[in-house]
Amino acid sequence: MPSFVPRLAAALLFGSGLVSAAVAAPVEVTFLPPEIPAQEVCVAKKADPDVVARWQAWDGASVPEGDPELVLRDARRLRDLNPTGNFELVDKMLMIVSKMPAPKVPDTAIDRINLYLKAGKVPQLRETGVIDGLEANAGGLAPKALNLLSTLYLDGLVVKKDREKGLGYLTRAAMGGNADALLRLASMNIGGEQVPGWELDPKLAVTMAFGALVGKLDPEICDRIGRIAREYSKGLVVKQDHNIAEQWLRLAADLGDAGAAWKVAQLHLESELIVKNNDSLLKYLNLASDRGVAAAQVELGKLYEAGALVPEDKNKAEALYAEASGLGSRNALFRLATLLEEEQMIPEKKQAYEARLTELVGMSQPPGWAFSKLAKLVLADKGRWAGEAEAKALLEKGVALEDADSAQELAFILLRHRDEPGVFERATELLSFAVTNAGKIDPMTDLRQAYLCRAPKGADLRLASFWQRTEDAAGNSTEFMDSDDIGALDPKADPLALAKLQTHALYGRPNSVAYYVDYLNRNGASPEMLAFWQSRIDPVPATIDALARQRLTISPTPEVIEESIAALKQARADGLPRASVDLGSVLLDYFPSDAEKRSEAIGYLTEAAQQGSGEAILRLLPIMQAEGFSDTELLSQYQQAIEQRGDADALIFAASNTKDEAQRHDYLYRAASVVDCTFENTIKLAGAFVATEDDSETEHWLQVSLRLAGEDGWRHTAIADRYMAMGGEERAKTAIELFDQAVALGDDAAVSRLVKIYADPDSEDYAPTKAVAMFKRMIDSAQVADLGKIREKVLKAPPAIQTAVMETVDWSARYAAAAASGDAVAMRELALYLRSTGTTVAEARDASSWLKRAAEGGDAIAMVELAKAYAMGIGIAPSIQEATVLLKDAAGLGNPEAQRLLASMAVEN
Repeated sequence: MPSFVPRLAAALLFGSGLVSAAVAAPVEVTFLPPEIPAQEVCVAKKADPDVVARWQAWDGASVPEGDPELVLRDARRLRDLNPTGNFELVDKMLMIVSKMPAPKVPDTAIDRINLYLKAGKVPQLRETGVIDGLEANAGGLAPKALNLLSTLYLDGLVVKKDREKGLGYLTRAAMGGNADALLRLASMNIGGEQVPGWELDPKLAVTMAFGALVGKLDPEICDRIGRIAREYSKGLVVKQDHNIAEQWLRLAADLGDAGAAWKVAQLHLESELIVKNNDSLLKYLNLASDRGVAAAQVELGKLYEAGALVPEDKNKAEALYAEASGLGSRNALFRLATLLEEEQMIPEKKQAYEARLTELVGMSQPPGWAFSKLAKLVLADKGRWAGEAEAKALLEKGVALEDADSAQELAFILLRHRDEPGVFERATELLSFAVTNAGKIDPMTDLRQAYLCRAPKGADLRLASFWQRTEDAAGNSTEFMDSDDIGALDPKADPLALAKLQTHALYGRPNSVAYYVDYLNRNGASPEMLAFWQSRIDPVPATIDALARQRLTISPTPEVIEESIAALKQARADGLPRASVDLGSVLLDYFPSDAEKRSEAIGYLTEAAQQGSGEAILRLLPIMQAEGFSDTELLSQYQQAIEQRGDADALIFAASNTKDEAQRHDYLYRAASVVDCTFENTIKLAGAFVATEDDSETEHWLQVSLRLAGEDGWRHTAIADRYMAMGGEERAKTAIELFDQAVALGDDAAVSRLVKIYADPDSEDYAPTKAVAMFKRMIDSAQVADLGKIREKVLKAPPAIQTAVMETVDWSARYAAAAASGDAVAMRELALYLRSTGTTVAEARDASSWLKRAAEGGDAIAMVELAKAYAMGIGIAPSIQEATVLLKDAAGLGNPEAQRLLASMAVEN
């Protein structure tokens, strides 16, 4: 490419008188890049760390080999990176350049002056005499040196400010074709400033400057045409035109400039200054990435990660992020860690993820979230309990950096030690910080549970209620729905309920997604809508698992069972821990007689038990007991897993099967720190603490349970049972009060408990009148099938109670009224009542008649009893043949007594 001849052009312009008055705006110049075939012309810049490493290893005296211009290029890089820290090194590099063998020794005077100026060493610069040397040779200076002198005098740098002298040097530099001088003069003219001896039209001055910048096709051309692009982008001297700037950047990129390729890609990525062109975007983004621009590698990696503009390729994205992070990009390391987090179920990816997190926390300014993620990884690898100390140390560092996730996770750990002074208060402060300072929603639930269940001095209902209301207002409170709840959803009658469910589903909560998809299926949602939600289910193992369980709850058809098992296997393969428990449970529940599936189920449950799952251990318990294993033997099999990572159920199981009181207490305290604050869990903990000597902790959990019991009579009965188990007169009184409340709330079990207490003459609470009242209540509310057992209890009661009850109850009428309605069970119970109380042949015949009617109604127990009547001839003509037919029918209905009697008859025959 021919070079421009600016001096000749300047002479021609002055001779032609092409001058103009000052203008008030940037000039409009359409200076487009020449057409040059793409080729690697520009010298590829080394990465900053490589340049620094190379020259820091230099001894400062030996003469380097190669092109002196490349040494100068590195010296300028080091100067710009750290002019103060690299001052001595760069100064030595400038001195050594003059000793390098080359056809023409570069003049380093300008570089030396710029080094001193950037380092702020103005007094020292004066002492060097470099500027005096330049001025002494002013008549023969090159335009670049003249331009530097003009800058020093015009701006008063180093030398005393002298406008006249500065303008003189400036016009000489411009006349010599120096682009910087031409552009500065054009800028001065545009600003309305007239320069003596300079009357060139700014438009032509800009054109000449740009022509001078293009120059010849040498390794420095990309730097020069990059200057043209910057002038068009800034729009200070030439009218702003981002499209022309983009064209010049493309030329620089095509000639090998990695930075220019990245700038082109940025313009198209942002598409704010130019019209986006995806082809150009991908071309120059790839060019920049291939040439080692870390930012471009990150952006290209993001495209491959998302499958945007290019086919999705996570491995390629990972490789790009890794390369960029190796170049020192923090953003790349962040992206890489996040990508690996999603794939950590693959062992090698998990190792890489841990390595990247370790790298992140080792940074001089680490991100807080890296500590919480690494802590979670530690807890997952080593176990909730075995990894606690290491995780706690990491989380403390994350909290110091105000990371909300670290605060929340650290609070969980601290709550295990809630009775230690100040620990509970700090845990709740951390959770409050996560809500108020970081805007997290989930810690609201943790705060409510902390104040309700884990407050050392007992439940703080005021604060628990506050966080419950806050949670409700934020739409965060967890909703559990059964089939009827889902079927009752009506967008017209209660739009808020449906909106809340949809919101929770959009949050990605597995159970909510399952409920909402069930609702959509029931209400004829479009295929597009169902496809959208399926796309949210597929990548999330927990949601796949939840939907499979929900489908089994709603409609456990053979097809649904098969599909659900396949979905659970997929969730397990994707790394969801609880999927093994669900798989084992489904196989045991739906294929109880299938030996192969039973064996498969035990395998899944064993896998989960080895990870400390209490649910899995409890499902294995009856299986192992049937094979002759004791509970303590089962505990020994999984004790190490429970010690390291056992959940609440596993810890409670371990506590109930250890004789070491201290260990039992430790297990229960651990369980108390991780258990969800629900009635079912708190009453379970209370029952477990009953077996310890820690009455205060038992009382704590019983009181928490009472707070959660609401108006549920059965729950009051369960609490009362634990108080009775604790023993003692005061606790017995508390239990009786709770039983009374349960009775008032309609719980029949409480009635039975009070009957047992009031009807016991050896009890301090023996109360015949109350016992009779309880018996009558029990009889009035009982099903006909239960009347016989109640009657047996009455007959075993003390005579005064027995007489009072028997005199007030017309048993025959109760049975007869129910039997008259055609109920087979009532007919059978009436028959048995008549048989047990009858004394005449007619009453025996009546009893057998009712048995026959009940047997004809399909009642298996009636069939067996009628068979006995036929065999013995009680109230009916004896008939072994009829008896045998009845027993076979009952046995076919699964009645075990009929099966046993038939087996006995076969042996006798």
